[in-house]
Amino acid sequence: MDERSAKVYIQLIQTAGKLLTYLFVTCCIYFSIKELAGKVTIADIATNLSYSNGTNTALVIYAAVATCWALFERKHRESKIKYLSGRIKGFETGIDPQRTSSGLTATGNTRPGD
Repeated sequence: MDERSAKVYIQLIQTAGKLLTYLFVTCCIYFSIKELAGKVTIADIATNLSYSNGTNTALVIYAAVATCWALFERKHRESKIKYLSGRIKGFETGIDPQRTSSGLTATGNTRPGD
């Protein structure tokens, strides 16, 4: 098999793999909707409860949980960047001792003056 036909063969396999993936996801969505169509689910009950008192309680709870998660994830990400920044700086100066800094803080944020 020459190089050109090998590339075509690999491309064909990759395309078939993507097609099968999309087909699988589509089938999962279709059968999930088919199974739940016309049935009362927990989501329906939660929606009915949240609208019964005039406010959308579920939306408020979701927003509060999402905000808390985002703040926690940001703090965790910054602490991880701070932890790893010294190590990365050591690797970079080991490769090129004349390397200059990008001006980012240890947590990966831009300089306060920017």
